[in-house]
Amino acid sequence: MTAAELLGVKGTFVSLIEGFTPRPVQLELAQAVEEALSQQQVLIAESGTGTGKTFAYLVPALLQSKKVLLSTGTRHLQDQLFFRDLPQVRRATGSHAHVVLLKGRSNYLCHYRLAHCSAHPAYDQSRMQADLEEILDWSQNTEDGDISAVAGVLDAAAIWPLVTSTAENCLGSKCPEYSRCYVQRVRNEAQEADLVVINHHLFFSDLLLQEQGFGKILPDAGATIFDEAHLLPDIASRFLGKSVSTRQFQLLAQDSLVEERIAVSAVAGLSECARDLETASARFRMLLPTGSGRLAEQEVFSTSKATDSAKDLLPVLHRLTDCLEVAAEVSSGLQRCWQRSQRMLQIVGQLRNHDNTEVGWLEYWPQSFRWHLTPLDISVRLQQTFSTDKSWVFTSATLAVEKNLQHFQQLLGLDEVETLCLQSPFDFLHQAMAYMPEGLPEPADPEYTRMLMERVKPVLEAAAGGAFLLFTSYQAMTKAWQILQHRLQLPMKMQGQESRQRLLDWFRKSGNAVLFATSSFWEGVDVKGSALRVVMLDKLPFASPGDPLTQARIRMLRDRGENPFTDFQLPQAIIRFKQGAGRLIRDVHDKGVLILADPRLRSRHYGRVFCDSIPRIPITSSLDEVEAFLKKIETS
Repeated sequence: MTAAELLGVKGTFVSLIEGFTPRPVQLELAQAVEEALSQQQVLIAESGTGTGKTFAYLVPALLQSKKVLLSTGTRHLQDQLFFRDLPQVRRATGSHAHVVLLKGRSNYLCHYRLAHCSAHPAYDQSRMQADLEEILDWSQNTEDGDISAVAGVLDAAAIWPLVTSTAENCLGSKCPEYSRCYVQRVRNEAQEADLVVINHHLFFSDLLLQEQGFGKILPDAGATIFDEAHLLPDIASRFLGKSVSTRQFQLLAQDSLVEERIAVSAVAGLSECARDLETASARFRMLLPTGSGRLAEQEVFSTSKATDSAKDLLPVLHRLTDCLEVAAEVSSGLQRCWQRSQRMLQIVGQLRNHDNTEVGWLEYWPQSFRWHLTPLDISVRLQQTFSTDKSWVFTSATLAVEKNLQHFQQLLGLDEVETLCLQSPFDFLHQAMAYMPEGLPEPADPEYTRMLMERVKPVLEAAAGGAFLLFTSYQAMTKAWQILQHRLQLPMKMQGQESRQRLLDWFRKSGNAVLFATSSFWEGVDVKGSALRVVMLDKLPFASPGDPLTQARIRMLRDRGENPFTDFQLPQAIIRFKQGAGRLIRDVHDKGVLILADPRLRSRHYGRVFCDSIPRIPITSSLDEVEAFLKKIETS
């Protein structure tokens, strides 16, 4: 059986899947994936919204005799593939393939840590106690231990690190609960599966473990398919680098205290050293700016206070490590804590002493921080991974710059590749209109956001809401919110006021809502139908020139004699621009207005490149034309 026999005009999917419509672009992609899997090729395929990309790779994957890994960029898509799309395709193909959903270990409940969190609480917050009781109730009935099923506890709840495990604190086969371990159970099942649904984070976790000689997580597979492949470079950079965080320091301290209580054997100085580590970590955070942001390490350590505080972490960590070395003989739990502290000592030392192939930087939030060491060029390292004698498929709706996939290919160090760019089958000329308001100053002008909101307000009123206002910074989003919150008679919310999923549920249900949002809403958000009819992009999404990673990569490219703007900054911004613009038309019946506000789209030579990278749609600067188009939508 072939993809054409299933997905073609006379294919079986037409009669077996309700609402299925054969699409030439879908079949073209499916046949390209089919060939890549059978011929051990590397395929890079950009597939526009509406091409039916998911079925196009699922069908060849299920028809394969070799084991296939299917990787997504987000857990949301991972769940969608496993629970919604794969069952449909398996029924339609008659496939009996054994399919397993495999997530990272922090997504599964740990029996050992749950028991000891209950018996030896290392917290004093009523909210955490309520969350713990919710988890205990759920734990009595769960079959797979996947914590995403606990609806009553937020994803970011502080309780989760205490009842789940990490590679660092897992006791492995020495754990008294090893025979009941959810992680071990699903990993064993994945070894026997024909198709395993994973995510990019897990893929690179496995790669890192293999490089460090600690075994592996994923089964050997003859083919790997990456959906949401545009996320791979950033995720790879994070995983192939090193980092330590407030959470790691705090968990090490808390776990050391809990394991000491479990062992019922006090270790001289251990409690004091553990608390000193928590204090030193908190003190270092207090020296960073308030709020959230990123800083290059040179900025952080430009003051003697910050330098001294960072130096304080080392001796405190050393003292705890020495205490744990003595305690390691008492129990396997304390032995694991000692191994973690040794590893953290090694990383902190590397963070303070590295060469110019890596960049040190800090990411901080109101009460925490993460100290990173990130490789500036991952292509050589990934080239070794993707040059193996296997099939590799990379697909996304946003990979190409001016229909060219070379930028993505170079980022991942891919050599001999097959490429394919498929346009969306939607009728953008009739489904959408782009509005470029006139009279706006340069985006750096202090009055830019205020003047933009004056031009956006009548569009929102004409559309009666149903709008995503997408911003490139929290500062601009907050300012815009303050300008419009009392001037529009529409339901309005801003990112950060509720969880992402609750905001989306509210938006879909409202039908006339206005959502102010930043980075996380530029991609991975799918609102079909009339609930969304206006999307605004406030500025071209160039990375902030103050971002430490951007600064370091610009320096690296200049040192190589390359052009940082054309080779790095522009392609990255175009990909992001395509993601934001892609929020508007998600279905053949969707219609709406795309507000492209940045005047540089017309005043700069590179503006044309941005416009040419999205589907061709009518462009106007006339508010009257926009209002007429919106009225036509309303009556159609």
